[in-house]
Amino acid sequence: MMLWADVIAAVGVFLVLSLIGAIPFCFLRGGGHNPRRKGVRHQTNRSSVVLSLSNCFACGVFLATCFLGLIPHIREHELKIRTRLEKEETYKLANLTMVGTEVSHRETVTHSQLLRSLPSSELIVVMGFLLILLIEQSVVFCQSNKKKNGQVPRAVKTAVVHEETEEPLVMTDMNFMESPDADESHSHHDHGGHSHHHAIVLDSNALTLSSMLLLFGLSIHSIFEGLALGLQNDAGDFVRLLIAIMLHEVLCAFAFGLSLAQQKAPAGGGFLSICFLSACIPFGMCVGFLIPAAGADADGTLLARYALEGLAAGTFVYVACVEMLSSELGHSHDRSGLLKAMFVVFGVITFLIISALSKAEREGGSDLHGAADHAH
Repeated sequence: MMLWADVIAAVGVFLVLSLIGAIPFCFLRGGGHNPRRKGVRHQTNRSSVVLSLSNCFACGVFLATCFLGLIPHIREHELKIRTRLEKEETYKLANLTMVGTEVSHRETVTHSQLLRSLPSSELIVVMGFLLILLIEQSVVFCQSNKKKNGQVPRAVKTAVVHEETEEPLVMTDMNFMESPDADESHSHHDHGGHSHHHAIVLDSNALTLSSMLLLFGLSIHSIFEGLALGLQNDAGDFVRLLIAIMLHEVLCAFAFGLSLAQQKAPAGGGFLSICFLSACIPFGMCVGFLIPAAGADADGTLLARYALEGLAAGTFVYVACVEMLSSELGHSHDRSGLLKAMFVVFGVITFLIISALSKAEREGGSDLHGAADHAH
């Protein structure tokens, strides 16, 4: 492809993903309304319901991204690596039989050890989950010790939101049949008119740790998607793959914007993270333009992708299940909990539909190539 076309595609991807991520963040993040006014309070209550259900939808998207998107890719990488190691081991054994040198024997033992010591896909994902768990709890532990000593650093602190007569950051009690007056009365009795929301933040103007972990997982996935795009030499293949990738990347960007809105991320940090995520695919494309196709499929690159995508999948599991899903369903009544669960299912189904469209687009390109080759 021509360089200018690649640049236009990269800029277009960045702009589209930035816009898609910013839309839910802007409209659902909410403003500084005064909750003591009944009309505003009722509107805030309704907005909290929408935000909570949207967050459940995003949770379903992230779960599907992990189990239906990343993990199958990780297993493919594992199969590729094991196949290569087995082929190299067979080749070295053949040389050992023919030549019988000590060097060949050493190389054969090395490949056998690598084959046996390579962790499975499932273990890599679990390691990613445990790593994120240890990181978050280490931050909590260090910060609690600082608090005991009366030293709360500016860089790391836990946001405990005490809002008199205000709605919680995540709506956990959706009483659809109650009147605004009943809601107001209810809010004064629960926790003495205070709502509590715990979130680890790195700064008052920064993202929560949960959002940063989610950004890490999504960005790793996006960079490798962009790398696959950048390695395409045929214009038709590039366009078909671009459409296929953008179908589900748009969904992930939208879900990330929903998650930022739920976390009440500051405007500056939220927009910066959306732009960072949107730039990951163009960055991967640029890397793909600069390296040959053989280099992208080299052993070192394949191992790095296997490890990084495995850790990213573990991050998705942790953020979706431990952070997002538990906060939404932990204190819900039966009625609201069932509705939230349905929105999680809706998120998974939406991802499945988008994935099916993406797969059809890729297979359509392969069929066209096969027909062209047959004609020649």
